[in-house]
Amino acid sequence: MNVYKINKYHIAAENADVAFQYFIDKTTVLDDTYYGQMDEGEEDQFIINIKRLTSKEMNSKFITCCWDGCELCEGKDEPVLFSPNEIINEKINFPCIICREE
Repeated sequence: MNVYKINKYHIAAENADVAFQYFIDKTTVLDDTYYGQMDEGEEDQFIINIKRLTSKEMNSKFITCCWDGCELCEGKDEPVLFSPNEIINEKINFPCIICREE
């Protein structure tokens, strides 16, 4: 199982095609996109970035348990961190979003 970072989402999937289709189906692709008023003839682009995480990134702990307190981090100063591999080992159904960067 691999993890693909598509814009701000980390998606665990078998391959990039599956991850991208899941991203399109399950997210609002235009998150954080605002064009406002456009002049006549004006053109703009919307870019979707896709990256497969490296083995080192898969083992790096950067996914927080929560944002505002939960059983895992109760009584601690900071949230508990997990790696993508740790999350994948707990999941059963794929593809799935394992985290979203804020």
